[in-house]
Amino acid sequence: MKYYLCKYIPPRADFLATMTADEKKWMKQHGAFLDDLLNKGQIVAHGPVMDPNGGYGVSLYQIADDQDIAAITFGRPYRKERRRPLRASSDASFEGARLTPPKN
Repeated sequence: MKYYLCKYIPPRADFLATMTADEKKWMKQHGAFLDDLLNKGQIVAHGPVMDPNGGYGVSLYQIADDQDIAAITFGRPYRKERRRPLRASSDASFEGARLTPPKN
């Protein structure tokens, strides 16, 4: 298994408080997409982070060794609509962090 912490950087610092009707619709679809991955066991947890300097979203992925995090995250509804970047993994095509679980 591989583990990734993915961070969604919104288009503006006050995004969570100032979403347009279209953005609210896309974010609802985004949440449903992540809930589906949660039900499939590909995500351990996901949700918004309320930061005084600007909120953002995080998802903790748990995927099989033969799965590609880029292929999974590229399918996000909000990503398709707005072409927003996702910070994730240590692969060359991504920015962010791949997590190594502690050894038991």
